[in-house]
Amino acid sequence: MSKIKFIPALLLSLFILTSNAPAFEAGDQTIDLDLGNTYVTKYVFRGVDTFNDQGGMQPYVTLTFHPFDTNMAFGYWGSFALKSGFEDLDEEDFWFSMDKDFGIFNFGWGYTYYDFFNNSSDGDINEFQFYGSISEIPLPEGTDLPLVGNKIPLSLGYKAAYAFGNKSPDKGGIDNGWYQEVNAGIEIPIPGSEKIPYQSEGMALSYNHVFGFYDGQLNFNAGFHYWTQSISTSIALPGNVSITPSLNYQVTDGSSDINPEDEFYFMLDFAVSF
Repeated sequence: MSKIKFIPALLLSLFILTSNAPAFEAGDQTIDLDLGNTYVTKYVFRGVDTFNDQGGMQPYVTLTFHPFDTNMAFGYWGSFALKSGFEDLDEEDFWFSMDKDFGIFNFGWGYTYYDFFNNSSDGDINEFQFYGSISEIPLPEGTDLPLVGNKIPLSLGYKAAYAFGNKSPDKGGIDNGWYQEVNAGIEIPIPGSEKIPYQSEGMALSYNHVFGFYDGQLNFNAGFHYWTQSISTSIALPGNVSITPSLNYQVTDGSSDINPEDEFYFMLDFAVSF
């Protein structure tokens, strides 16, 4: 069985076996399991239109522990083109991350191994990520704004990622270097949505922006390359299942060498959590 067929089958099997199970427990620790699959009309990664305007499927599995009030996660993420001719760009990523909240601040780091399994491992990518964010900024006591209460539903974040190949660039590996991004988002509750079946916690509309910069990574020109804005909402379904549609539009800087055009694309995520 090919990897493209095997991974979705594995996700479906895990879903059937655990669909009635609560979160796992190990001693005093709760272990969270998330399974999902995302359909994309285009796979746009950090400004790059990977499948050249073609769609893809992106299954994933995430296992999260919470030692010492942290979030420690291990995950698998795949990306497979729906049209032939892009097999060399199909990938399976294996990653680890750890982060911790400090009030309204969050800081963390992670590692990802990008495996382009239809190619030599010389072209695979290792990457370390470092990130921080601030969210839900409290307002003075007694403040009560419409929809959002006494907190500003704004999040601001920064991420720096350093990538390097299994081999040096002169021996077939990638060009080492940094990628950086700044992101900003706001989440506004949808009035009355808690009355919709299965939406007891209410729904919210998320509007996010990402600004991407390269500095040597993959031999792209150093500097600002793209700005992506997206709008999404998550819809709860029975059995800890959710679907999240999103619309995304990327504006590519005219001097960028990562993509000659702007991009508009749709994503639909299906997930189940335990």
